[in-house]
Amino acid sequence: MMTSDSTGGDMHSAARAWVLKLASGSATATDAAALRAWIAENSGHKIAFERARQLWQESEALEHAFRREPEMPERIVRRRRVLAVAASIALLIATPVISTLYRLSTADFRSPVGEVTRLQLPDGSSVWLDSGSALDERFSEARRDVELLKGRVFFEVSHDPARPFVVKAGDGSVTAVGTAFSVSRERRGAVVSVEEGRVRVASGQRDRLLVAGNKGGWSDAGDLSNEQAVGSEMPDSWRWGRIVIQNQPLETAVAELDRYYPGIIFVLARQNVHVSGRFDIHRVESGLNALAESQALKVTHWGPWITVLSQ
Repeated sequence: MMTSDSTGGDMHSAARAWVLKLASGSATATDAAALRAWIAENSGHKIAFERARQLWQESEALEHAFRREPEMPERIVRRRRVLAVAASIALLIATPVISTLYRLSTADFRSPVGEVTRLQLPDGSSVWLDSGSALDERFSEARRDVELLKGRVFFEVSHDPARPFVVKAGDGSVTAVGTAFSVSRERRGAVVSVEEGRVRVASGQRDRLLVAGNKGGWSDAGDLSNEQAVGSEMPDSWRWGRIVIQNQPLETAVAELDRYYPGIIFVLARQNVHVSGRFDIHRVESGLNALAESQALKVTHWGPWITVLSQ
């Protein structure tokens, strides 16, 4: 039996999983009852299921191209049917990815890989977009809403108590009136660092106030992380073209360098090493070589887009 989850992306993932379960022919009466209960939980479930089913029906048309001809051997028919089903499933699963790529490509503001872009919003607020970041803006007379789709952004918010400034990132948000802070989308959530003033972070039914000099955030599961002092980490040094690493795990340091690298960097080395250093975002290759040399690691380029650090 499948479990239910009504949160954003999980809701649509669950809907696609139900459609695939039904299409597989292995669903039981117990599964059918569970599906009816899941759909009845809220209107969002019903809409998500109908969309997933419609997409499946549309993708199922691929099978027509593989229908058996009278003289076609059975083994070829079976192979083509498998290919048709695989293509349908791939299309169904890939839809969220395609949707995400479309949103990134049509974002209001984008910063190319390797560059930091500074701009001004309609209310006078200043924004720095880190390498490879994307941001959408929706301002009205009553609200100032922006959504961080990817990457890391620093805000200097113009003071306007009548119009709260809200930054959405994944399953959480940051609300400020007039302050300076950064928001970074991470693999499993988001991190907020406050430079001036204070902000309120929220996710699910929880919220917390963050003050200047501290950082916090949330996970994709809706949990808020503990507030802690930023200390001497200098999390927003990228605004001035520098990456400052202070006693961080090797993979964390490499991930920071990878933000500004045109390809992908893999670490195939010991994972319990901590490193420190200052790097120029415009000279990532040199920084990577220096980091590797300090740890007696070898840098290998597999074509123009893949770089490997190994022992």
